[in-house]
Amino acid sequence: MQLRAAEASKKPIQNGEIRLLSRYVMNYVKLLVDYTDTLDALLENVEDESGESPNENKDNLEMDNTSLLARRLLLLIKSLE
Repeated sequence: MQLRAAEASKKPIQNGEIRLLSRYVMNYVKLLVDYTDTLDALLENVEDESGESPNENKDNLEMDNTSLLARRLLLLIKSLE
């Protein structure tokens, strides 16, 4: 039965509806946007693996104007690649 459920997700959705997983992910993205200031405050004193704070990263000078949350999300995306 699980196999059939997995196959059903590959079928095209009629009437252009959004898949449940897409809606689920978009809800989390919306929450990230809504709470960016709070998350930035929490990440303010966190150091990355190299021991440098996110503001001192010399390799990403073009990211000086980005928020701490955006920097962490980019690090996450890079590590997932």
